[in-house]
Amino acid sequence: MKFSALLFIIPFTFVPGKKISFGEKYPRAFKDAVEWSTYIQPEADSICKIYGQEYKKMLPVVLPECARYSIFSDLIECTANEYLYVNFGKDYANFSIGRFQMKPSFIENLETTVKSNLLLSKFNFIADYGNETDDKKIRTSRLDRLESRQWQLKYMCCFYAVVELKFNSKSWISEEEKTEFFALSYNRGFWNEEKEIARWKHIYTFPTGQKDSINNFSYGEVALEFLNHQKNPY
Repeated sequence: MKFSALLFIIPFTFVPGKKISFGEKYPRAFKDAVEWSTYIQPEADSICKIYGQEYKKMLPVVLPECARYSIFSDLIECTANEYLYVNFGKDYANFSIGRFQMKPSFIENLETTVKSNLLLSKFNFIADYGNETDDKKIRTSRLDRLESRQWQLKYMCCFYAVVELKFNSKSWISEEEKTEFFALSYNRGFWNEEKEIARWKHIYTFPTGQKDSINNFSYGEVALEFLNHQKNPY
């Protein structure tokens, strides 16, 4: 997912030689993300099973955002959303929310996608607001859902199903290649074309949002770091 307009300045120290990993640069955030994901695993496994998804498989895709959440508090972003987004829509406020750092526009795109594809009908509930037609009330409900862990897990399952369907003709060389691509789709926007998503593989803007190949990382490479940790915990 794209970063919010809020910029955070982090002091970096350049050390000649091999670039350190995200986990080495942000050990506390990395550990916090892993521990939190383990803590919610029983609940997550249960929800993912309902929608035919596997929590463990999807986890590396969203864990970089969980780590970013640990670095930057979303309190200011949530406050801005509550007023600007509800009253004026995503063009005025579109900040990330919660551990998975999902944005209102991301959910709106998911809603539009599931409503337009019968193969995704089991996720129609994410776009269901009953008989409500008032845009402000719908946006308020959408924010309430985003602040719920259960709803973020449901949205995660929906996202994964959407990307699987959109790129179902693509052959994956390895689990690593698929994980990296899905992570980039999550971070940069699953609605984009494959070429646009893939080009971010070598653009280093995570976690600050600023291009910096020395101190920042590609979102995809951080996802692979979490995948490797999942296979070989240390």
